[in-house]
Amino acid sequence: MPDQYPRVKWPRAFPICAFAAIIAALLLTATTALIQIRLMEPLQRLYVTEFVKTSALPFRMTVKLVEVNAPGRGYIMAVDPWISVSREQHRLKLTVTKAGVAAGVTNPRLYVATGMKPQTIRPFFEHSIYHAAALQTFRPTLIAFCILFAAGLFVGAWYDQKHQEAVRRGVQIRGPRLMNPRKVQKYLKGDGIALFLQPKAR
Repeated sequence: MPDQYPRVKWPRAFPICAFAAIIAALLLTATTALIQIRLMEPLQRLYVTEFVKTSALPFRMTVKLVEVNAPGRGYIMAVDPWISVSREQHRLKLTVTKAGVAAGVTNPRLYVATGMKPQTIRPFFEHSIYHAAALQTFRPTLIAFCILFAAGLFVGAWYDQKHQEAVRRGVQIRGPRLMNPRKVQKYLKGDGIALFLQPKAR
């Protein structure tokens, strides 16, 4: 029975392994960001989107802020740990904590500020809520992103290179070999030259 062609690896123009490794790195980075957000204080978790937007975008935006009634001062913006934030049936619930009661604040409410300039509200976030700029606040997530992205790109590129090397090696053919007509009939069922494949297919 004639030898069969062995299975070979076909070349590909798109770096599949590197792309898959980068996607995996991004997913792990998102997981790291979620864990960091879960460990934040209640108001820090509530303001994450607004904090990132005011730190990265230059145009006016709508910002939702939590206010409390302070004795002799009227309504002021709340800070941690005065307020506990939770959700019940897709509704936001604001509760004054023991620290808030000790500070004398009452009646928490959600105030929607429209057309707010980023440079106006950003100092409040940086000094009273997160106590740092956005890059410093999310430093663990950024470090995880850099490490995972670099490692994923390196490992994926290495596997792609190994695949391309295997493709370039391809199937080695040994021969030609002169054969008598009887052997030619056995392998090719006609006159000609037999080409043998190396390594031999199993």
